[in-house]
Amino acid sequence: MYRESLRLQRDVLKRENHSHVAEVMNYLGICLSTRKGFNAVNQSLFRQAESLLIEAKTMRELVLGTLHVDYATSLNNLANFYKSALQMLSSRHTDGPDSKLFGWGGVLLKSDDQIMDLYEESLAIRKMLSPDQMHPHVAQSLNNMALFLSHTLDKPPRKYVHCHDKDYLSAEQYCVEALKIRKQYYNHDNDRVAQTLLNLGRIYVAQVLSI
Repeated sequence: MYRESLRLQRDVLKRENHSHVAEVMNYLGICLSTRKGFNAVNQSLFRQAESLLIEAKTMRELVLGTLHVDYATSLNNLANFYKSALQMLSSRHTDGPDSKLFGWGGVLLKSDDQIMDLYEESLAIRKMLSPDQMHPHVAQSLNNMALFLSHTLDKPPRKYVHCHDKDYLSAEQYCVEALKIRKQYYNHDNDRVAQTLLNLGRIYVAQVLSI
């Protein structure tokens, strides 16, 4: 459906650099790179997803500018993508001369700092667009940063990647802040609040297991 929508946007409506085209590419990229449970994504589709997400980000920057919620979303989605490239590779225990250069599907790996830069840029834009900095998009960025630092997302139960103590402290801080926003924006019985509490619990467990 996303592919057909993209075809219609370009071939029928003759749209190229357009926010609607970028939106479809963004969703298609997410769809192609999303895991089903703990199973890795098809490597060819994963490479296609990277191209779509990068093109969507570039188009949004051109059409909408960098101080826009959709551009911030593209940054966040790219960070999630490169995090998945690292995690799916490590889950398969891939060794070899290129294992430190390429992630899942042959995607050029990004360093932890590069991935965090994407998250932080997305967070900064979302905060600027939210007068009180208490918007759910801000909470989403904080939550994603916490999960990346703790390396607990998309991992089978009781398997964690080692992190430095400062990463756990930062992860806890981000998660607590995300929880505060979600509790204020939603009621306490909301599933997003429940998920954030679960993530915070995972961070505490991972911290204990790393000792």
